[in-house]
Amino acid sequence: WTSRFKYFTNYSKVETELENTLNMSLSRFFSTRLYLHLRYDDGVPKDSNYGFLQVNEVVSFGLNFQW
Repeated sequence: WTSRFKYFTNYSKVETELENTLNMSLSRFFSTRLYLHLRYDDGVPKDSNYGFLQVNEVVSFGLNFQW
């Protein structure tokens, strides 16, 4: 599991990012990665459902091998 947090402001707008990545080995040959990226930015137009929050979710599957 890896995580990153970033905060920036210039006193007229605020940008905040939070990234979380979870790497898992399912077996000797298969792996998966779960990725969640949250971003708050009040410099963009406000969404009716989420406000200024932006959400990106990714699930990926991979193949492991050794050369």
